[in-house]
Amino acid sequence: MPTLRSSSPTLFLFAAWLCVACGGDEGDPTAKSRATWAAERPTSYVIEECVRGLGSWCTQTAVTDGRVMRAREISPEPRELDVSELSEPIEARFDEIDTLHEDSDCHGVRQSFDPSYGYPNFYEAYCRTEPFENRVRCFLADTNDLDACPSAE
Repeated sequence: MPTLRSSSPTLFLFAAWLCVACGGDEGDPTAKSRATWAAERPTSYVIEECVRGLGSWCTQTAVTDGRVMRAREISPEPRELDVSELSEPIEARFDEIDTLHEDSDCHGVRQSFDPSYGYPNFYEAYCRTEPFENRVRCFLADTNDLDACPSAE
């Protein structure tokens, strides 16, 4: 009886590729979306994200050429943030998702990614006994005007 491997090398290679392609991103849950972000990322953008967990806050960040240009907390207390200590927010989001997947104290990790740009637009987990959530409320490409995002708490 012929095996898949002996019947056609092309068919075997296609089946092997299909197994790899369908394998998903179990080993690296952000790989495909990181690649989309790397290819599609705009030169400048504004992001508004809200974190809920032990505390809750929302921030707006303006980024140009991968550098944070301006940032502010909009809740609970509006204030300007020192950008010298802030990392690029999308890369930080990807890194945080990867860390959540690797942390044995975290479970129920879920995430979703923007279909156009690939950035993480939502993720959540339970770490120890606490729920944690990070959600993008606004993402605008080709601007670094923080006022362009309509804040709605």
